[in-house]
Amino acid sequence: MGYGVNIYDGVRAPDGMYLLTYSSVYHADDVRDSSGDLARDGYGYYSVQEIFRGAWYYRGVVVSALVPVGGVYVDSAGRGSFGAGDITAGAGFFLPVSCVDILPMLFVKFPSGEYDSSETVNYGSGQYDIRPMVFIHKAARGFTVDAVAKYYRRLENHDTGVKPGDEIHLQAVAAYNLFGTFRAGPSVSWMRGRNREIDGEAQGNTAGEMLSLGGDFYVRAGCIGITFTWLNDLYARNRTDGNYYQIKTVLKF
Repeated sequence: MGYGVNIYDGVRAPDGMYLLTYSSVYHADDVRDSSGDLARDGYGYYSVQEIFRGAWYYRGVVVSALVPVGGVYVDSAGRGSFGAGDITAGAGFFLPVSCVDILPMLFVKFPSGEYDSSETVNYGSGQYDIRPMVFIHKAARGFTVDAVAKYYRRLENHDTGVKPGDEIHLQAVAAYNLFGTFRAGPSVSWMRGRNREIDGEAQGNTAGEMLSLGGDFYVRAGCIGITFTWLNDLYARNRTDGNYYQIKTVLKF
C-alpha cells in the first residue's frame, strides 16, 4: 500500500494476525510541469511517515487497516503539516487457483488525517478515495514476482470543491533468492492520473504522471521479515521529482 509493491506483498500467507510497519522518507527538490519539464527547483519537499498496518488472513480472506502518522514539509514555503494521516481499510479474498496467488481487494481511504483548507501544505487530503486493486504473486526456481494494479477513485473535497484526478497505478518487483533468506531485485512503479476538477469543471493540463525505478531487498531475521525499498522518480508530469526510501517489517502473531 506504499509507494511501490514489495516482495511477498501478494503471497497467500498462512492464516493468522500480522502487524506490518512501513517507515518511509521521500525528498524532492524539483517540480515538473505538464510536459515533464522542470518547472521549479529548490522546492524542498519532505515527507516522513510511519504506517502501522494490521492484517488478518483466514481461509483465503484478508482484512486489513492502515494507520499513518508523520508529516510533510515544504522548505521553500516554510510550511508543514504533521500528525495523524488518512486511515485506509479494506478486505479481499484469494482466487481459488493454485499456480499463482491472485488477491483482489477493495480499500477505502477516509479523510481522517491532519487537514486545514486554509493551509497550502497538508498531511491529510480532506477527501475520500475508493481503491480497488489486484495483487499477484508468483514463485518459481528461486525467483519471485509480485505485482499490483490499483485504481484510485478520488472523491471531492467538500471544503474546497476540488476533486483530485482519478489515478491508475501499476507496480511490480522481481526478486531472486541470493543466499539464505536474502533476496533482491528491481522494482518499478508507474502512475497516471486524470485532470483535477473544481466545482465539477475539469482543469486542463493538471493530470499527473510518474515513473519510478529502483529495487527491493528482503531478509528474514528470526520471526520478522524486513524489506528495504528505494525508488527514484525517472519521469514526472505535474508532480515532484525525487527519491523514496522505505523499511517494511512484518511480524506474525
